[in-house]
Amino acid sequence: MYKKLLLLFLIVFTIVSCKKDNTSNYAKFSGKYLYPNSEYLTLKGNGYTKKIKLNKDGVFSDTLHLQNTASHYLLTDGDNELIIYLKNGDDLDVKLSSINFLKSLEFSGLGSETNNYLAKKAMIGKESFNNTFFELDEEQFDTELENIFSKFSQLLKEFNNIDTDLAVLEKKEILSLKKAVKQQYLFKKSLGGKYKELEGKACPNFDHYINYNGSRTSLNDFRGKYIYIDLWATWCTPCRAEIPHLKRLENEFKGENIIFVSISIDKKSAYKAWKTMIETKNMSGTQLFSNGDKQFIQNLKVNSIPRFVIVDPKGNIINAEAPRPSNPKTKEILNKILK
Repeated sequence: MYKKLLLLFLIVFTIVSCKKDNTSNYAKFSGKYLYPNSEYLTLKGNGYTKKIKLNKDGVFSDTLHLQNTASHYLLTDGDNELIIYLKNGDDLDVKLSSINFLKSLEFSGLGSETNNYLAKKAMIGKESFNNTFFELDEEQFDTELENIFSKFSQLLKEFNNIDTDLAVLEKKEILSLKKAVKQQYLFKKSLGGKYKELEGKACPNFDHYINYNGSRTSLNDFRGKYIYIDLWATWCTPCRAEIPHLKRLENEFKGENIIFVSISIDKKSAYKAWKTMIETKNMSGTQLFSNGDKQFIQNLKVNSIPRFVIVDPKGNIINAEAPRPSNPKTKEILNKILK
């Protein structure tokens, strides 16, 4: 959920946060990345894209010609993402790690105060805007929302030497973000009612999906077992983030009357990418490829992924929007139904 808001912030900032800076026609960006997920870091924003090559030891250094503007940019390694703030004239250095990505961030050099602020802000957001938060009843949600945005406001006061123009924008953005989060909550709540209509009814069928083991698999092949269905795609960052949690969940329920079925809803052209990801991430459970079929997800009213569905041994839906594997409630629900 926070990643969706992260992209929303970047779009807004790209429109309103650009200003001329005549100190230099480039910025320096360097650092060291421990345990990287890729050979590159990618910087995007304000019509600018740059791939930054990592050395074998994770060290990198590059010169960025930022079209003489100061703005927010999305820094990503393909799995982890962070919004940073750069302008020509900056000489920014960062230490980071793919393990505890946000907590590992440490900026130094010209422009570091602003980016250390943004990193701590992102950490508050990641810890706060989780699935459990969006499952609170409205009164509890509103109370917690106030607490979270008090933290944002206090953080801005503590970092009183950040870029002056950014500080003004941040005060406005905190108010806008608060409204956006509430709107996301109300939207998610409205969808919950639609999903409830599916519960107790027969799960829509899928037929002859491509199985990673080389066979063809249909929903009816799992009759007699509980099914925890994971709808995902190779391009979906939140989906990939759930993979290690799903593997742990599968291991904990090994030997029980339940099967874990992951269904890729990628396009047909992503078949090789799907197989490669299963191999590189050592994904377990039953891995299926929908091969471009959309009927199954349309019948389940899927409008975003990852999406998880629990089906009983007779093929009826128990939970049409089950919590993610990373949510402790998932284990509680499965333990309850398997008693």
